[in-house]
Amino acid sequence: HYLPFDASEKRWLFLMLLTLALPRIFEATRRSTFDRRIGDLSYPLYIVHLLSFTLLGPLLGGPWKTPLLITASLAGAIILAISIERPAERLRYALTKSWSRFRGPNWRSAAA
Repeated sequence: HYLPFDASEKRWLFLMLLTLALPRIFEATRRSTFDRRIGDLSYPLYIVHLLSFTLLGPLLGGPWKTPLLITASLAGAIILAISIERPAERLRYALTKSWSRFRGPNWRSAAA
């Protein structure tokens, strides 16, 4: 706010500083459990939000409409992640683990 630049120059300065800071930000948060859990919800939230807004949007009104729609979308995403995504990941891990035992340790070098 106090920098002697116009809004456009401030925006470019912010973007350049953010670009330079991103590697450090990723390094600082790469082991964060909270950050990983938020990231794990991104795809389920993408899938659920439109359904939630379409079904609940017409039923809700007033100043609480948006917070309730966001809460419903987050709840749906958490339910989807826990009930479908986690079991699917466990199954995928178990199948790839058993498949790697079936193939043997050097299956690629033997095929070449």
